[in-house]
Amino acid sequence: TYRADKDIRDELRTFGITVNKANCSSYGQTNCTSFDNLPESAVRGIEKFKTQCEIYNKCGGGNCGICNVVITGGTEAGHQTHGHGESILDIRYEDVDLTNYIISSAYNKILTKDGYVYQTSLGNFLLENNDPNNTHWHINFR
Repeated sequence: TYRADKDIRDELRTFGITVNKANCSSYGQTNCTSFDNLPESAVRGIEKFKTQCEIYNKCGGGNCGICNVVITGGTEAGHQTHGHGESILDIRYEDVDLTNYIISSAYNKILTKDGYVYQTSLGNFLLENNDPNNTHWHINFR
């Protein structure tokens, strides 16, 4: 069972997590960010990631200006590896506190054809920078 996109967005907002674009109005649409048929493991994973990042960076909790998580990709069309039923999200790269936390919490780092994958207890984080205008963290939650 999956929750509605709006319900997930509302919950993420309470954690201080933002989304870059509105939900898709139809299946197959691009230039939108959708959470339709997103597994709960991804929702819990991104919330836990935000919380742990803030603890690591000694933030008091809430939206305090660091660990600025902005989701840029979910289950919408146009992705090679994620979509309906996949526990995968993309987030913006530009926050140095996020990057420092990901790298420091990794127990393994693997070089792949797509770049380095940082393996953490929450999942695998791949820094995708094939397109300089769209560098982002690709997260496959456990």
